[in-house]
Amino acid sequence: MTSPTLLATGAPGAPAIVTGPVLEWQDRFFTDPAPLAGAVVYDRGHTPLFKAAFVVEHGAAALLMAEGGRNYHPLILATDAGLPAVAGVGATAALGDQPVTVDAGAGKVYEGDLPAPPAAVPPPAANVPPEAPPVYVNVGYPSGIRAAAASGAAGLGLLRTEFAAVKTLALHLDQSMEDGATWRELLKREGGNEADALYAIANDACSRGLLKGGFREVIAETVERFGDREAIVRTLDIARRLDEPMGNRGIRRCVGSGGATIRLLCEAMREVLAERGGRLGLILPLVSHYDQIRTTVGILLDSGLNLRRPGSPAPYQIAFGWEIEQPAAAMNNPLWLSAFMAEFGQPPDMIGIGTNDLTQFTIALGRDAHTGEPDPAMAGYLRQLYDEHEFSVVRQIVEAAAECRRAGTRVFLLGQAGADPLLAPLLFACGIIPSVGTSKVRDVQALAAVSVKSGAREQAIQAYQDWLQATYPAGARALVKAKLDEFFAAALAG
Repeated sequence: MTSPTLLATGAPGAPAIVTGPVLEWQDRFFTDPAPLAGAVVYDRGHTPLFKAAFVVEHGAAALLMAEGGRNYHPLILATDAGLPAVAGVGATAALGDQPVTVDAGAGKVYEGDLPAPPAAVPPPAANVPPEAPPVYVNVGYPSGIRAAAASGAAGLGLLRTEFAAVKTLALHLDQSMEDGATWRELLKREGGNEADALYAIANDACSRGLLKGGFREVIAETVERFGDREAIVRTLDIARRLDEPMGNRGIRRCVGSGGATIRLLCEAMREVLAERGGRLGLILPLVSHYDQIRTTVGILLDSGLNLRRPGSPAPYQIAFGWEIEQPAAAMNNPLWLSAFMAEFGQPPDMIGIGTNDLTQFTIALGRDAHTGEPDPAMAGYLRQLYDEHEFSVVRQIVEAAAECRRAGTRVFLLGQAGADPLLAPLLFACGIIPSVGTSKVRDVQALAAVSVKSGAREQAIQAYQDWLQATYPAGARALVKAKLDEFFAAALAG
């Protein structure tokens, strides 16, 4: 029996194997999406988020993207939505008009229609003792909320609102704005830039209602599915370009554009709370200055929401916090905690640590920089350098957790590191709540169950130290161990 012909490899999405004809993306599908149904769609260039949402909404069997790596946001969107996808397969002629089999979980594309393997038996639910720390889930695409809620997670730690926003954009391209232009024409005017288009829509009297409606849809679905479990909503974080990770994105874009996206999101949250109840929170991405925090709180209060205060009769109370995703936020964390306490009379409810961004900004290496390197050796070297295990990253996480613990603020780990078998036990040792992708919840719950066993904290710290020491020359390891012992003893004291 001959082995199947491997046509392409890339960054994997959710575990799934599908077969179908390859259909190369053409922009004409925006006006005639019928061919997308049941096809393995191949996008030869960059895939904007709204295009990925369009493919999801029109029934494609799978999505293959020439660009991107494991942190590529369109890959995350497709995975959230349950669409098998592979990123970074390259611009190859091999993916022509032919049947292929996509093993999305392995990141591989094979020639032809291969027989499906036996259906995988889902792992049993972890036997998590009541005293084990909670595990939350990350999601963003509206159709992924049901599966996230059914995962057994204790709550939703990160609801990515940009996925709801791009779905709205993808489904209403013929909506008109005040100046008479449609959203389709707006995108063309903005050079296809979905970020600029969305911020323009948020400030447009004829369009902003649809955007708020998209926010309401996903928040209402979240409240319905999660019930009394907490759900933390994140303000928009969408970059203008794939190669602009440090540009005008996150909360700075929301604030700098006049706060319209924040206001629409807060209004949507208030309306859902009024209609359905729920336990909602709001978290801010990529905070770099304290003024971004206080400006957002001002918009929040002006929108009719209130900060959650024990014993307060005020309506529409929500939890509030921000993310640490860059060294500036990590180093300013003690000051911001103190300033917030002084200004609002209580600490923030939660701090989220986004390791994907924190890693790239600390190491000064874009999360998917390796995918743009034509030299395979250089690409492999860069991929190796982007590593959440780096002590420069872990140190910021551990120190921030200690500062928040002293302030009475919960800490969530919102990046992929929360599901890492080496780092997750260390997070539990530091009192950090991991929030992970839907498919990883049960795995991390199993680690949470182990974390309450005798000696688990010491073992977690030692396992990380052993890994880190092994990256140093043998003659330096004793000194490294001594420094690490000193650091963890001080950071975890009390």
